[in-house]
Amino acid sequence: DDDGSQMTLAWVGNKSGVVLALTARDFNVPFLQLLFDRSKLYISTDYGKTYKDITDQIGYGMIRNDHSIISHPLNPQRVVLLTEQLGRALLYFLVTSKDGGLNFTAQLIPFAPMTKFSFHPINPDVLVCISLNASLFITKDFGITWRLIHSHVITYKWAEDGSLFLTTTGDENPQFSRQWLQLKKSIDYGDTFLTMASGIQEFGVAGHFMYSSVLYQNVSVKARLVLHISIDGGKNWNIAQLAPSNVSRIYAVLWYDEDMLFMHVDDPEVKTYGCIYTSDRRGIIFSKSLDRHFFTTFLFNTDFTPVASMKGVYITTRIAEDNRVQSRITFNRGGQWQPILKPKNVECKADVSNESDCALHIHGKYTILQDSSVPQLLLSEQNAIGLIIAHGNVGASLNVTERDVYLSEDGGYTWSRVLQGPHYYSILDSGGLIVAVPFSYSHTPGVIHFSTDAGQTWHEFLFSPENLMVKGLVSEPGAKSTHVSVWGHHLKMTNPVRVDLVWVSYTIDFGILLKRNCTDEDFEPWLAHWMEGPTNQSSGCVLGVKRTFRMLKKNSSCLKGPDYFPNETLGYCPCTEEDYMCDFGYYKDSGKCVEEWKFNKTSLHVCVTEGEQLIETEGYRKVPGDKCEGGLQHNSTRKYVGIRANCTATRVYPSSQKRTSNNHGGVIALVVLFVLVVIGVLVI
Repeated sequence: DDDGSQMTLAWVGNKSGVVLALTARDFNVPFLQLLFDRSKLYISTDYGKTYKDITDQIGYGMIRNDHSIISHPLNPQRVVLLTEQLGRALLYFLVTSKDGGLNFTAQLIPFAPMTKFSFHPINPDVLVCISLNASLFITKDFGITWRLIHSHVITYKWAEDGSLFLTTTGDENPQFSRQWLQLKKSIDYGDTFLTMASGIQEFGVAGHFMYSSVLYQNVSVKARLVLHISIDGGKNWNIAQLAPSNVSRIYAVLWYDEDMLFMHVDDPEVKTYGCIYTSDRRGIIFSKSLDRHFFTTFLFNTDFTPVASMKGVYITTRIAEDNRVQSRITFNRGGQWQPILKPKNVECKADVSNESDCALHIHGKYTILQDSSVPQLLLSEQNAIGLIIAHGNVGASLNVTERDVYLSEDGGYTWSRVLQGPHYYSILDSGGLIVAVPFSYSHTPGVIHFSTDAGQTWHEFLFSPENLMVKGLVSEPGAKSTHVSVWGHHLKMTNPVRVDLVWVSYTIDFGILLKRNCTDEDFEPWLAHWMEGPTNQSSGCVLGVKRTFRMLKKNSSCLKGPDYFPNETLGYCPCTEEDYMCDFGYYKDSGKCVEEWKFNKTSLHVCVTEGEQLIETEGYRKVPGDKCEGGLQHNSTRKYVGIRANCTATRVYPSSQKRTSNNHGGVIALVVLFVLVVIGVLVI
């Protein structure tokens, strides 16, 4: 047992069954925590069945919970965490493991970290971190030695190929010059930097896309914020063609999907919604995809969620004209958005005047802002084809007081309510097994529900002899394991006047329920994106392709195993309206693309690095990545004309791209972090 007031569970290693558990007391003032307590680290090598205290391997400092347990995305054997110790001064140690947590080594680091450590996307020996005085440090030997590579850093990003990008002010007072940043690139781990652009306000990296916002000023034109896109590592930049904007607008990349970007542009008058725009394959031409899209500038909250289990499907939240909050789903990468079909096993309430207004609404970050009793957001896994689990409610709009669990096994076309009330849930064995534990603010019997038929029937298992307040489920990443750990705390009376919280973790192996391995006879072909009904029909053609998978039969109770992969067969489709979206300057109205604002649609000029591009359009363009052949054709031609001198894009470039060494001075740091969501903590 462990009576720390905070716990974190993390699966590490590669299919090794290793779980790390971190416990600490919760002090409002970290200095007091350093004086009176220490963190504890435990390890399990048998999928969480037993744990061993390995705190002595990390020294006698406090583990920084805000830095969490970080593992390399391609090599999960490499694990790091941060500790701090109070001596004559506050000392920081990077604690590292090369064998998935079996052994740790603590190394003193020569700076005070301000941001989380960030792994190189390919090389697991390389990490970077920004210090409290805004200096960027790098290690190339997994934390043994560190080197200052740049000062005055605002933010940095790794590109997919391992290039390092950063923005810097280059002066001693960064607060006064953050609108005029330099963007720099290094391809040699910070030995040298090439200045790519100047006048940058913000920048980001999404796959092979780079984007930056630039404040463009002209004596004859009001200052405005211009978005630039690069797809060649920052060598060339093009002005993104969005609706006319001004300096008060916010651009936010929601997601990138192979060859397109989803971009939110906020409404300058209302800071709770804006519009989603989707790009062409170059990230230059953007078309309106969804208006009144929920997005708060405070903490940049949005419900926009890609569905990992079905290609092309996204779910988000829209603010209706009467300010009701409603969910929307797209099956073709933002080409069309629609309400989520009402489950057949749930009736609409009497306050819904029109049956057609009744739909399923998914709880996301909007709900959590209003009510924290939704314990888990939408869950889908890439290898559990078609499966989606989420909290939601049925009605005319989102109701934060109704939080039942709904499930779709066909990628969001049809849904059913499978559990009443809020739950923690997890997908195991590539979707062959689903588990859930009720959420409660009180200590209740430790019961876990499980289903082997996509939620049609459920069974119960009492895993705890004592009442427990469950705090989450955690299973091995990838949803291929049959092990799940349930963690929480129970009450323990230590003396007649004192009751302590004791953290516990129970690991359950559901593999014993699936007594045989699946064979070919247990699978049947399933055509994705196909449904037929009185009001909804889909032929299975999405993005110009029919995808057929081998799916487990409903009556087959067998183990897919860790090597299962959902193979698919492709077939190509003729083009229809579903394969097109509205072109730049157009938006969807009653199924047709109409002009968004007045412009000469027959000769629209777009500035790109090759020269000015002339667009002749009927208002439609193919959805990026669509592979349809023949069928319906909408004309939309683009041709280049040699008038680059008229392009304003070149004005954001430095007069010459200069390569410099890393002997620079320092700034303040703002890093956009990939947050490791930890849903676990242990029993110890």
